[in-house]
This record gives sequence, C-alpha cells and structure tokens, in this order.
Amino acid sequence: MLKTSGLIAGATACGQLIAFIGSLVLVRIYTPEAMGIYSTIVAVSTCLAPLISGRLEMALPIVRNDRSAVRLAALSVLGALLISAVVAGSIAFVSLLDSPISNIEPMWWWALPMVSFSLVCFLCGNQLAVRFGSYRSLAIRGVLYPSLMSGAQVLFGLAMFGSSGLIWGLAFGHIVTAATLWAPAIKRTRNPGGSSYSSKQLLRKYKEFPIFLAPSGVINALSVQLPQLGVALLFGMAIAGQFGMMAKILAVPVALVGQSIGYVYAGEIARLKRDGTSTIVRIFDRLAIRLAAVALLMVCFVVTLGEPVFAWLLGEPWRMAGQLAVLYSASTALQLVTAPLSQTLIIAGRTKSQLAVDLVRTLLILATFIIMSNLDASVEATVLAVGLSSAGGYLILWFVNRRAAANIQGSNGG
Repeated sequence: MLKTSGLIAGATACGQLIAFIGSLVLVRIYTPEAMGIYSTIVAVSTCLAPLISGRLEMALPIVRNDRSAVRLAALSVLGALLISAVVAGSIAFVSLLDSPISNIEPMWWWALPMVSFSLVCFLCGNQLAVRFGSYRSLAIRGVLYPSLMSGAQVLFGLAMFGSSGLIWGLAFGHIVTAATLWAPAIKRTRNPGGSSYSSKQLLRKYKEFPIFLAPSGVINALSVQLPQLGVALLFGMAIAGQFGMMAKILAVPVALVGQSIGYVYAGEIARLKRDGTSTIVRIFDRLAIRLAAVALLMVCFVVTLGEPVFAWLLGEPWRMAGQLAVLYSASTALQLVTAPLSQTLIIAGRTKSQLAVDLVRTLLILATFIIMSNLDASVEATVLAVGLSSAGGYLILWFVNRRAAANIQGSNGG
C-alpha cells in the first residue's frame, strides 16, 4: 500500500512540475484576460460537473460486479453528454435574447458544456482505475494528463487560437487521458458471460448518489472555486486571470504535500483504527505541527519575495499575481496544513460533517464578497478579505478533523 501510494505521489509530483513549467510558457503566449476567461470557465465547469454526472462515478468502486461498474460509468457519461447539450443550447438561446444577461462571451455556450463533459469522462476513468486496482495507470495519468494538456495549450496558443486554445487543450488532455483509463476496464469486461444489472436497475440501486452526493459535490466545488468566480464577477477577466494564475502557482506546493503526505496519513490512521490503537490524535497533532512549520516558511517566502519572484518567473505583466499571492497567502497556508489532515473525516465516516464545513466555508466567502462589493472595496482589499475568510474556513475544517481524530481514538479505546 505504501509503495503504491509513493508511486502515485511521485507521479503526481512530476505532473505538478510539468504543469508548473507549462504555466511559465503559457503566460508568455496568452494574455491575463484570456487566462481569466479560461480560469473562470474551469471554475464554473468544476461546480457543474457533479450535477451533470449525478456523482455516479463515486459508486464505481463499490458496484458488485465489473460489467455493472462499466455500465454505470457509461450511464454517467451519457447523462453528462445529454445535460451538456441542454446547457449549450440554453446558453446559446439566452445569448440571442435582448436582455442584460444576454451579453455573454460567445465561447461560453460551447466551452462550458465541453469542459464539464470532458471532466466527467476524466473522473469516471479515474474511478474505474481505482475499481480495477490499476494504480500504475493512475500513476501514468499523473504525468500524462498535465503533459497532454500543457502541450496542446501551447500548440493552440502558437496557432493563434486565442483564449479558446486553453479550453481545447484542457478538453484534449481530459479526453485522451480518460481513454487510457477506460480502455483497460472495457477490455476486462468485453468477454461474454457473467451477470450484470440492467441500466434501469443500476439507476434505481444508486439513486442516492445524484440525489444526495451531487448537491454535496457542488457545494464542495463551490467552496473551492468561489474566490475565482467572485473576483471575475467583481473585477473582470483580466484581474481574474492574475488571480487564477496566482492560485495555480500556489496550488503546486499544496498539491505536492497533500498527495504525498495525505495518502500515507490516511493509510496509517486507517490501519490504527482497524487495530484499535488509541494514538490517532497524537499522530494528527504531530503531523499538524510539521505541516504548520512548512506553511509558515511558505508564507514568509511569499510575503517577502512573492511579487518580484512572480514578475521574474511569469514576466512583468504578471507582477500583480505576485501582489495578490501576498494577500492570499494565509488561505494557502491553512489549506496546506488542512488538506492532508482532511482524510480524518473520511476515515471516521463523517461525511455529513464535511458537507457542513464546506457549506460554512462557502457562505463565509460569499458573505465577504457581498460586504466588500457593497463597500466598493479595491481588488487588493477584497482579495485580502476573501483570503482571510477562506483561511477561517480551513481553520474550522482543521478543528472538525481534530475532533474526529479524538473520537476515533475514543471509540477504539473502548
């Protein structure tokens, strides 16, 4: 288990490095406004994906037989395709109306549903790989996806596709990587024979996923994507591009730490829970202290050198991204500490607590945007306030996870 986690974490680290290097190239091809449109479409698509998939992909690892799992994945993709087509038609229709909301960027009517659909294909492929234990495929995905996406985005940018090149590159990365994950699963279930549920039986059996988990997935995604959406809505796409690039760069250390430490931590506390060992809360506290030390170093670096380093790495037009990174560093630091430890709620079976915290975080950030908008605050003041609100949300999540760790200890001790 540890070896497998290390393989996936190592591949993820390589993928993050490739994505980071790709970003350094992309900012020299695309304008901040193009990056803002791209980041905002990705944010909306991430929130839309749980609805159009019905979160059926989350059921794939627990479906009783393999043929039914592949069929359920196909149903999720088919549903996503149909709903994406409806979304595309609705946006296209609204854009033709003579109303205040009809002033929509022309690319939204096709870009939003296309990215949402390709993301569902990608997520279903991931869950199929988990179901069939294709961990090597997951490791390859960690490198393949950012390579395909970044490479395609660079090529489309050089071909003067404009902001749509970023969208086409992302969708290309999703679909091609998903195909490499789907192919082994389909091959393993191609032979005739073996029982499987019908499509109607599968939808009836797993109906709680679209009913309960889909709204939960939207809230979870919204709690993460709301800062990007709020900045785009209040300050326009050029500023949203600066904010999105800042968030993308700062997400690299968070993803590296979250993947490498989170896998090991989850495996260790799951083993301790099974063994009835009452030391989980001590492991939680020890890891939290170490993560806090790393986060503090990161904050010190960003605050003292963030602006000049961003300008040097990305180019002078992106200096503002470094300024925003300083203002938003508290949120990133708390995320770095909390992300690996958030596995505690999953191991403890506290999914409702996770949903409640995500809802609180979303409402905190939403309230902050409303207040700052009414105050007619500047970009800098708004990003600082939103960063502090987001940090407060992560702090609440940390306390809830620590309480869950203590409860695991108490139940095992008895």
